[in-house]
Amino acid sequence: MEKADVYRITDTLDDASLEVMAARLETRGKHPRFMTMLEEYLNAMRIDGARNVLDLGCGTGVASRAVLRRPRFAGAVTGAHVLADIGRADFFSATIPSFVKLLPRAGAMSEAQAAAWAEAMLARSAQGIFFGASNFYSYVARA
Repeated sequence: MEKADVYRITDTLDDASLEVMAARLETRGKHPRFMTMLEEYLNAMRIDGARNVLDLGCGTGVASRAVLRRPRFAGAVTGAHVLADIGRADFFSATIPSFVKLLPRAGAMSEAQAAAWAEAMLARSAQGIFFGASNFYSYVARA
């Protein structure tokens, strides 16, 4: 029996199932091993010096809140999460135009940078190149 990836079908799940998933993500976010891994990742990113952080695919916001709790972080965090079919190469393409507005507002990119990024992402999507996922977290951070 093939196991289904429940995170691929979140847009089709009922509220009770989504609540279970959210509780699981929050519990995982409190696990000492996960917390250590996240801190090491944030340290490697040197995130404390960023003025603005855009957390793409933030889920319940575990990582966003971890950034905000860091004593030396004085910036702002914007979290964005899209429920979609992440198994397709173009699953993020419908959201790209919104990022053209969101990225400059969040201070993560200039309008010109955001437009260039969007154009490149749309071109990759049209070519069937998968660009929207990371095994851990994806951040756009600018000092």
